[in-house]
Amino acid sequence: MSLLLFTAFQMNAQDIHSKVTKKTATSYTYTVKSVEELQTIDWDIVKDFFRDNEDDEEITLGYRIIGMQQKGNQLKIEESFMLTGKFKDIDKLVKVVSNYSVNNK
Repeated sequence: MSLLLFTAFQMNAQDIHSKVTKKTATSYTYTVKSVEELQTIDWDIVKDFFRDNEDDEEITLGYRIIGMQQKGNQLKIEESFMLTGKFKDIDKLVKVVSNYSVNNK
């Protein structure tokens, strides 16, 4: 009886496990208060964030610079930059986004 119960439990556990799907990251955006903060981004952390993605999956990298408006304490987006491409090209994407941020200093 216990062997039969164990076998039934094992089959149910396998059924549950087979329904789990793989989740991957698709977007990574830095939000900063100044252009100078963009220089502190560790792009290796960004690359590690996408490590489980397949080569042909689309990812988006970018940043937003937010400053305070003169009227009240509402936030206002001063600048944003986003770039989308395939994970296999992450080194190229990082280079473009990081160079764009350096050139806009």
